[in-house]
Amino acid sequence: MVNLNVNIQLYSFDELSDQAKKTAIEEHREFMLDVAHYNLFEDEDDFIFYYESLLTNDSLIIENIKCNDYLFFKDGSLANVTCYMRNDKCYKKEFCFMGDTYEFL
Repeated sequence: MVNLNVNIQLYSFDELSDQAKKTAIEEHREFMLDVAHYNLFEDEDDFIFYYESLLTNDSLIIENIKCNDYLFFKDGSLANVTCYMRNDKCYKKEFCFMGDTYEFL
């Protein structure tokens, strides 16, 4: 058996390269489009406006990424991180990778 100590680096959106930011934006855009549902809006026009905004407005996607404090790998792919909240503050984060969970803050 060989034991390796591995250092995994996770990045905030602002720390990513321009190419990695594009990847993060496009992946998150797909997610937001997938979860957008017309029943959440008062009328169809509001839903259409929101959906079209997601298709064309990168700043809306970036705002959502930053608001949720997502973390990414160097290439811009989303890391599987869960933030546990108490009194509107994150008190623990867990990173799941290859079946193992790592706690950090």
